[in-house]
Amino acid sequence: MPDYRTDTAHFSALGEFTVADRNTAIADVLKATAAKRMNGVIVYENDKPRWYVDGNKLSRVAVTVGYLDQSFFKAPLAEALASHSEAIEPMDFSDIVVHVDPADTVESIPLGHEAAQYAIYPVQLLGVTIGALFSNESFKASATVPPHKYYCENPKGAHANREPDHGFCGFCPYRLKTSQ
Repeated sequence: MPDYRTDTAHFSALGEFTVADRNTAIADVLKATAAKRMNGVIVYENDKPRWYVDGNKLSRVAVTVGYLDQSFFKAPLAEALASHSEAIEPMDFSDIVVHVDPADTVESIPLGHEAAQYAIYPVQLLGVTIGALFSNESFKASATVPPHKYYCENPKGAHANREPDHGFCGFCPYRLKTSQ
């Protein structure tokens, strides 16, 4: 019998995501995301997963806005989600919590039961959130795209930067942009 933790394309363990409290500085979220293999960010509010954010969308906004206003990188994540929600498109976690125990299998987890094409469910094991279930495989695939890389606009040769460094290259004075 398949195990939801290894055999379904819908499940991702919490450790695969960048997990951040809503009050975490944007620069800290981007730095943590750069170290992960997935670009998904799970934003917590009051110790519960509240939003799923595509880290690459957050990166594009940060590089654009941060170039004009360096204080943006020090702002809490919640502020970016509120003021740039159309560009970042945070997705609410479903109110439906998938409760599992170690014996649960893929057949016992409800997938695709919401009318929404894209839904994300918190998965709890013995009351602790251990991951997220995506409503469909294409939605999960979008979350597993590697984080953006940052390159400067130096006309003599772009430098690769691991994180946005407040909108400027860590090796020269040129502005950063994200890879496509």
